[in-house]
Amino acid sequence: FLKNIHNEMSTGVRDEVDMVSEMKIYPNPSNGLFTIDFDNQVFGELITKVITPELKEVLNIKSKKSIVHFSLQIDLKGHGKGPYIISLNIRGITWSRIVIIA
Repeated sequence: FLKNIHNEMSTGVRDEVDMVSEMKIYPNPSNGLFTIDFDNQVFGELITKVITPELKEVLNIKSKKSIVHFSLQIDLKGHGKGPYIISLNIRGITWSRIVIIA
């Protein structure tokens, strides 16, 4: 699972913005409650997915990003401990990070 996922990776058009360098996920490791934060000039529908090590999708959140600053709090309390992939997609560009639930 983790061998194929880097802590920071992106696919899509690099000219849009390097959201990964600005994205913060904290606290990480987390007790299950964590925040995703970033600023950029990319606007539109933002899809946030949380995926288990077994590649099962546990959350799929659609948000409208219409301002520069974006913040989303996610609660994975009640889900198992371990690594989870956090995947964000906006305008056909996808960024992924890993959060550890301890």
